[in-house]
Amino acid sequence: MSAMTLPTPSQAPRGLLPKGSQLRGELNVAQGLRIEGELYGNVRALDSQGATVVVADGATVIGAIEAAHVIVQGQVQGPIVATQQLQVLAGAQIDGELHYLHLDLHPQALVRGSLIPILGVSDAQALPSTTAGASDEGAAADAAPAQADDEAKGPTARAVKGEADPEAEGGAVPSTPAHV
Repeated sequence: MSAMTLPTPSQAPRGLLPKGSQLRGELNVAQGLRIEGELYGNVRALDSQGATVVVADGATVIGAIEAAHVIVQGQVQGPIVATQQLQVLAGAQIDGELHYLHLDLHPQALVRGSLIPILGVSDAQALPSTTAGASDEGAAADAAPAQADDEAKGPTARAVKGEADPEAEGGAVPSTPAHV
């Protein structure tokens, strides 16, 4: 997997969407989920103990993900809310906003979207549910980030994409730390 922190056995996902499977719809899972196939819809891990959602290498999620711990090595098109830890591993491709308390971002991962830290417990409680009210047919459209120009996204988004910030002093490229 990775040298990054792995979930403890109590956090490990107990559900599985196997490779070769496709699922359309909303998923509310009690104790986490490992996705190896394709999910067209939103997933929310409800376990107050800190459930984990894993998007494995080769897996695709088109929709929102909300859990205490989220690990991504596959592809996600939609927002992710990790109220504890978000791990974005090598080879991951994410199009969407990332909300996290702690972030592990591998340098060989691709993120197109905003990085939004959760600054405290009150921030996590104030976050709207990413899965509330979204339909499975509209999840991809609702979950996709707005296609605003890079000026509106700011230097963090440009740094993640590897683009220079023309306003930075000395023409330096802003850096995004691998662990936030």
